[in-house]
Amino acid sequence: MRENKRYRERKSIRLKGWDYRTPAWYFITICTKEKQHFFGEIRKGIIGLSETGIVAYQNWAAIPDHFDHIKLDVFIVMPNHVHGLIGIMERPVKPDNHVQSNNPEHSHNPVETRNFASLQDTGINKRQFGPLKSGSISTVIHTYKSSVTRWARKNGYPSFAWQSRFHDHIVRNDESFNRIQNYII
Repeated sequence: MRENKRYRERKSIRLKGWDYRTPAWYFITICTKEKQHFFGEIRKGIIGLSETGIVAYQNWAAIPDHFDHIKLDVFIVMPNHVHGLIGIMERPVKPDNHVQSNNPEHSHNPVETRNFASLQDTGINKRQFGPLKSGSISTVIHTYKSSVTRWARKNGYPSFAWQSRFHDHIVRNDESFNRIQNYII
């Protein structure tokens, strides 16, 4: 009972009021459970991927094959975590709709500062976590983590696990995008 209560009281680490389906670039970091080195090791400054690390790399690269509104930029699989820049594209609209584009394909920075200034309280109880929203960053990451975990379990790595959450950072401008890109590289 006590364990269950702790889980319900866990606060969301996402930006309050931000819709994570919004076209933007997101810097994502996903760690393995207890930061175990499931994906390989670094020798002389170069990552040597394990079999699980190769699958983690291949599945990350395949994300756009499963989500037509997702674009990837640089990413890297490290011994115990994955870093990557993921862009959510604006979904196609009918020609008669006149919608301003914030498409990441047109710029590294589809998010304007005014979007953050106008965030409002959603009125959602902080203890409530609803179902994953189709097309959101959470759905993409959940699907990615599930695919790697499924492969690991089927292929003799029963102890493989991820941390339950992931870290995201909404990229707000080109300077930030370039800094993150260089950090990943």
